[in-house]
Amino acid sequence: MKTTIIKNCTLIDGSGKPAIKKDIAFQGDKISAIESSLPQTGVDNVIDACGKVLAPGFIDAHSHSDISILAAPEATGKISQGITTDIIGNCGLSVFPVSNHNREYLQSLYKNYNVDITWSDLHGYVQELLKRQPAINIATLCGHNSLRSSILGYKDVEVHDNNLEIMKCELNNSLSKGAKGFSTGLLYTPGKFADYREILQLLSILPQYGGVYASHIRNEGDRLIESIEEAIELSTRAKLFKLHISHLKASQPRNWSKLDSVLELIQNCSRNQLTITADRYPYTESMTQLSVILPPPYDSMPDAKIEMELKDDLKFEQLVNELSGYDTHRWSNIRIANTLYAPVALYIGEKISDIATALNISAHLLCAKLIRANSTGTMAIFSGMSPKNLRKILKQDFVCCGSDESARPLDYSIGRSHPRGFGSIARFINLQKELGIPLEESVRRITSLPATIFGLHGRGAIKTGFFADLVLFDPELLNSDATFEKPHTISDGVLRVWVNGKESYSLGESRFNRYGRFI
Repeated sequence: MKTTIIKNCTLIDGSGKPAIKKDIAFQGDKISAIESSLPQTGVDNVIDACGKVLAPGFIDAHSHSDISILAAPEATGKISQGITTDIIGNCGLSVFPVSNHNREYLQSLYKNYNVDITWSDLHGYVQELLKRQPAINIATLCGHNSLRSSILGYKDVEVHDNNLEIMKCELNNSLSKGAKGFSTGLLYTPGKFADYREILQLLSILPQYGGVYASHIRNEGDRLIESIEEAIELSTRAKLFKLHISHLKASQPRNWSKLDSVLELIQNCSRNQLTITADRYPYTESMTQLSVILPPPYDSMPDAKIEMELKDDLKFEQLVNELSGYDTHRWSNIRIANTLYAPVALYIGEKISDIATALNISAHLLCAKLIRANSTGTMAIFSGMSPKNLRKILKQDFVCCGSDESARPLDYSIGRSHPRGFGSIARFINLQKELGIPLEESVRRITSLPATIFGLHGRGAIKTGFFADLVLFDPELLNSDATFEKPHTISDGVLRVWVNGKESYSLGESRFNRYGRFI
């Protein structure tokens, strides 16, 4: 096995302890030595870090790279940030289990990626992943929406005991095959149809695996506190050790003041047996399907069915009429990130109000046309979060960085990212620096903290015997210029990245190597 030494490092090991000057050696895929000075004879490769920071590879605690990593395994947006591991299967949406009940919908949801979903379970997905040789490591959760829909489809139906037993068996199978936990997306169809009993029964499987429950809670706005309380009560009753709140936020100005109560609730519960953590992207704009703003009955339909329903001209006109009653200011708070609706192609990244003016139609009519043309693929960026709250959340020591984005190539061949797809890590570290948080602590929150949450053994720290997932960066140059107009902009300051002991990224190189694994 080849041995590499990186000398003259400012070593930040992921523990939160102060940086130290060290040399580090790795042999094969594992770290073999950490010393003040290592002999350089008989070594295959010596790299001079010139005093720059060497840290464990960064971990994206909340990713949606499930299919994009198959379509674009080079994962440029992630590896160029120093991210060496993505946690996928979030918000209740994993790409397993798959059956005749949900295959067509999942295929429609991901049609921009041109990947055939031929597998049925986690094992099949992993085989496909490894064929593509991803640039980064992938660890996954089992998503409740996918689990439920694989058995019952997307209808609002009661889960009877026999179906619940099948769901528990499927979850058990996924966890035994390597899923790190269970995620819910209780805002989305069909997760929103699940009652307390259903979720509790499924969570009861987790303790034997030590798995984490990651929840996109039922409501992040008007019922924020009640939704956090529901997640805590479910976790406590299921005797879980770990509850993770996805993209912690308080949506809409009328709810911003609730954050202090939420933080107090989390901290009080974490003093007991249940440990509560969270992730957050360092932006005040969210991104999801535009269809989430639709009124009933569309708010309870999967996107593929919405498109089908709106082919009916009468139903389309009725929707336009209902949308006309929305507050006109709403349209200036929504940007279009992706769509297949051709007239909007030149206006991607712009606000619906501005696009409507340019096209000389009303904003509510434009919204309806976008959803009718491509509900599954029309992604929107929503304003409505407080900058002050963002800083307050990022100050918490239990919050790690989650981009809430897919791995993307440098071009727009599989769609456009939110700027967080290329800029989350740099913004996360720099915002924490503004808050007076030491770099060593910021690094802990994007390395050993998520590694502990998701059970990534042997990763998230620079220790002898740990995997050599490493990033060399210059904190003085670390910066992201990614914008809504140009989201696929590589961050400054990340110099070199190693994944499983092999160099995968070097700033300025046009091609990257792919050495990721399934964890």
